[in-house]
Amino acid sequence: TGDVLTRFGLSAAGGGGAYRSAAASSSDDERHVLQDPAARKALADLVPLVSVFARHAPRHKEAVVAAFNEAGRHTLFCGDGTNDVGALKKAHVGVSIISVPDVEKKQRAANETLDAVRAEDKKKNRKKKTDAGGRKSARGGNAGRKS
Repeated sequence: TGDVLTRFGLSAAGGGGAYRSAAASSSDDERHVLQDPAARKALADLVPLVSVFARHAPRHKEAVVAAFNEAGRHTLFCGDGTNDVGALKKAHVGVSIISVPDVEKKQRAANETLDAVRAEDKKKNRKKKTDAGGRKSARGGNAGRKS
């Protein structure tokens, strides 16, 4: 998560130096620690070793994309909100997922129709199985069968 990246950046930027003491008193310095050259270099060495980056603040997303770029990797970032703009701009390829209400409405209607068709087919198949296996009596048992 992002707080791990911040701690990693604080460590890389000087161990117990100015960033660590400033971060303890000011969250603003903590936000910028990943822009420190030593932290950026350490992050560029780290990112190829990590498979999934999840639940990050926008500044952490930007730092991860920048680290991949600095490591010589080609980057694609897929985002779904305004908080992803920085990382989208830093990536070689930025994909923004947006919603289109008209298309979503048509998709919902198609899914509802498909669900209704499937339910009807399921109902018909149950009826065929019941007819093939013997009629059900009003009590729920098989007609003509002695108890």
